Amino acid sequence: MTTSSTSSTASASCRIEWRPSPALAGALIALGLLGGVGVWTSEAPRGLAMPLALAAPLVGVMQARQELRRPRRDVAVATECVHVDGVRVQRAAVRWRGPLATLVWTDVGGHEQRLLWWPDTLGAADRRALRLAMSTPPARHRGPTMAP
Repeated sequence: MTTSSTSSTASASCRIEWRPSPALAGALIALGLLGGVGVWTSEAPRGLAMPLALAAPLVGVMQARQELRRPRRDVAVATECVHVDGVRVQRAAVRWRGPLATLVWTDVGGHEQRLLWWPDTLGAADRRALRLAMSTPPARHRGPTMAP
């Protein structure tokens, strides 16, 4: 009796869900608060410093709220391609900065898109799976091989 299962080349070697990071939202709020304190303690005229000191934390909270409302994304890395939300993407690459992972790709319209995984949203097992799946670049379709 064999214990190995038959695998398909179309199956994903890595499937990871991207979701908004509460740690990033907290950092945005903290930066807004620190910005307000920085403006207040600067040598700016009080008539200018007070509105800016009050606005900076509000902007931080608004950015954190916007970040937390971003929709979840499904990323699947197969041996020959990368799919984001079921759509095949072009020129996908993962860039690592310590525990942060950034997936960069080009969408159908030619625009560059990014997803950033923070340590609180990408566990060690998923980080390893993503690193292994993206260690070899996916095959790129280069068009017809024969001249017309």
